[in-house]
Amino acid sequence: SLNEDGNFRPVRLSHANVTFTAAAANAMATVNKTDRVLCLLPLSQISEQMLAYHCPMRSGCAVFFPTDPNQRMSPELLHTLLTDVRPAVFCSVGRSFEKMIGGVNPKLMAKTSSKFGRWALKKGRGGVSRFEEGKSKPRGFGYARAHLFRKIRIDMGLDYCKFCAVWGPCGDEVYDFMLGTGIV
Repeated sequence: SLNEDGNFRPVRLSHANVTFTAAAANAMATVNKTDRVLCLLPLSQISEQMLAYHCPMRSGCAVFFPTDPNQRMSPELLHTLLTDVRPAVFCSVGRSFEKMIGGVNPKLMAKTSSKFGRWALKKGRGGVSRFEEGKSKPRGFGYARAHLFRKIRIDMGLDYCKFCAVWGPCGDEVYDFMLGTGIV
């Protein structure tokens, strides 16, 4: 956490705090031993530590790291990594999500700007907001998921993704696309 003068100060986490938080995160994402986690952020960040270290240790799932963590992730390399791993839990910064969207098959991206695509993205955004409110998904959401969202998720390598989070700032178009296709 930050002091008043803007410097970081260490925070002590107890064993009980870490295990409780890992259990809560596992319950939220319903991660089990057959799932995979892709770790792209540094493990010095507590959020990545929790999602790529403590939660998998509690659930027994596999954790994947890039072969060279210092290498710059090109859209092609990120796409290859995601389609090879097919993670159930994926967290990264907004730039990675921009690269992921840039790597989607152009034919699928063209469908998102068609009349059907605009309708489906609207249903997707409505489905996420209704889910957050604890309500059922809107009429037509299942059709949109089957005919567009599922294809985009498969192409992005996020077809098994249960929990997807963006850390830090993210552009509105990225946020809108991820919510619209039901990737949250």
